[in-house]
Amino acid sequence: MGSTLAHRDAKRTTRCANETSITACATSDFLMPLSAYALSFPEVQETPMRLYILPHIILLAFAINLSACGDDTEPNQSDLSDNVPTDVADPTDATDASDPSDETDATDNSDPADESDPEPEPMNCKAYLDCVDNCWIDDPETAEDCTEICDEEASPQALVSANIFYDCMDNCEEEHTNNDAIANCYEEECNPLYDACIAPPECIAGCENYDEICGDDGPLSNRTTYLAGGTHHTIYPLVDQVLVRLKADLLQTPDFNGVSSIEQFPALTEKRFKVLHLTKATTPAFIQHHPAIAVSLTVYRSERGVRLIATDELVAHVPNVNQEQLAGILNEAKVEFIRPVRGLPHTWLIRSQAGSSVAAAKRLNQESAVAWASPNFFRQYDLKYTPNDPYYPQQWHHQNTGSAPRSLAGSDMRTASAWDQSMGSPEVILAINDDGVDLSHNDIRFLRDAADTIVGVNLPNDINEALPQGCCQHGTSVAGVAGAIADNEIGTVGVCPGCSIMPVWTDYSAPNDDVAVAETFTQSTENGAWVINNSWGPPDGNPAVIEAPVPFEPLPDVVDQAIVDTVNNGRNGKGTLVLFAAGNGNEDVASDAFVSHPDTIGVAAVNARGIKSSYSDFGASVWVAAPSSGSHLMPGIVTSDAMGEFGYNAPGMPETPDPDGDVTPD
Repeated sequence: MGSTLAHRDAKRTTRCANETSITACATSDFLMPLSAYALSFPEVQETPMRLYILPHIILLAFAINLSACGDDTEPNQSDLSDNVPTDVADPTDATDASDPSDETDATDNSDPADESDPEPEPMNCKAYLDCVDNCWIDDPETAEDCTEICDEEASPQALVSANIFYDCMDNCEEEHTNNDAIANCYEEECNPLYDACIAPPECIAGCENYDEICGDDGPLSNRTTYLAGGTHHTIYPLVDQVLVRLKADLLQTPDFNGVSSIEQFPALTEKRFKVLHLTKATTPAFIQHHPAIAVSLTVYRSERGVRLIATDELVAHVPNVNQEQLAGILNEAKVEFIRPVRGLPHTWLIRSQAGSSVAAAKRLNQESAVAWASPNFFRQYDLKYTPNDPYYPQQWHHQNTGSAPRSLAGSDMRTASAWDQSMGSPEVILAINDDGVDLSHNDIRFLRDAADTIVGVNLPNDINEALPQGCCQHGTSVAGVAGAIADNEIGTVGVCPGCSIMPVWTDYSAPNDDVAVAETFTQSTENGAWVINNSWGPPDGNPAVIEAPVPFEPLPDVVDQAIVDTVNNGRNGKGTLVLFAAGNGNEDVASDAFVSHPDTIGVAAVNARGIKSSYSDFGASVWVAAPSSGSHLMPGIVTSDAMGEFGYNAPGMPETPDPDGDVTPD
């Protein structure tokens, strides 16, 4: 059979290469194996292999939209009943349909007694077609022998289904000589056979479910892409989670069959969205038909494994257009204006009126006037907490004399020498972009306006209500390291004790949307920040092992633009410094787009002996190594704590240096 298939491929290739119109050739043969495309156009043959991986999904979408999806008729099931591979999930079997990655054939030829060396599962129909295509892509000269290997590894059902599909194409070519007639024959007669071979049945039944289930953004599409930094990044729909907006007239959240738990975050709740976690027997396609659900959207994961929650919001940068032109662009892409992004000219937060924000961003990026458009993803960030070290009552990081146990004299920041030159000035504004700062702390000099009101970003309405809810522990300690007041006989002293602290509050217990993260930079810049300190970033790996860099998770374009604008235009054009903690995963910062950004300063950690802290990240993008805690036997950093019982050290705890609990040694 391999020889026959190779002959068919060669025949189509020869006919396609002889076409006078490349467009006609591509149109008439949109279903021929991918190898034919590579062989037909010499200018394409040297394209890297990876470029040829995507067209299968695109090809299927194109084929279905041109044929079976042109009307609401299903393929003739009497003709296909013997040809559908047994490994394709039965839509009535929810447990199978929930896992689109399970493409193994139902026939198991392995010997159950030989578990030490199991036989590989035979290829199903989809894998077999891919195998044949790859034979021609890899080396057309050996493709004939290669396809014989595909035959040997394929299941009998796969060979039967594929052969019926190929026979259909041959029959079309034998019965018709006109290219248009051949293409029409492909569409009407062969496409249903191809669909039955390669697509899950729930995607092709009448095609009414194709776009929402198996289209680019559907849960069974296996992957899609979004544009960030000028590059397309692959993301994968999660089949066990779905983002929903309930109908507005509901008095309470109903009970959902097939839902194991409901995730709610403050920012998502404000937008009336919830994340439903599904049981194995439930699919996103099933849950979206619940009568209480108004909108159902896909949740994604990146190649790095980070969850990306895409609502109906996206963000776009559209320079050099007037309001009328902008309105036309948004209307054409089926999106509506929400508001400008603060601090970024020509950048807007918008909402998709049709489909997900991922699909809407793709539509916008096709417009030449659009510089970039990206979904306003919600992403989870982690605060860069350090290990909870034993208490040592000295701030050795300022001037290390070696008197503290296991410390080395001189392993410090030389701040005492710096203070001989300057203790800092209130006009120097340090923005602490963190989980907030205790606004009632008596050892921190806050930036204030003419009315003596603290100036910050996202400040809580009532700090006494926010503290019990987990606000301000980490940020208060960071603010103390940066700028705790000196010579006031209270608490500790910061590196720049004369500087002003601008508190920036973000809730890191929940995912934060891209625009909100970007505006922590732009609003800090608007408020006059000289330096923006960020002790947070992507989730870290296991610090006990050194791991190779994981796939790079790109910065959202709106965050990238905010950082670039801050660094270049902050302080009335003098520029604002943006610092990022390298991280606590003992891994290369090449995986961290914030630390690796060319405009940020990455700060790694060394212990009281001047040696890399065991947990600290490392790499070429690190600019500074600064004192921090080490292992549990090394002294930690003594700094400010959220006051009273709401900090790391509550009043009366034996390890706190301050009986009121306003200082922490950790």
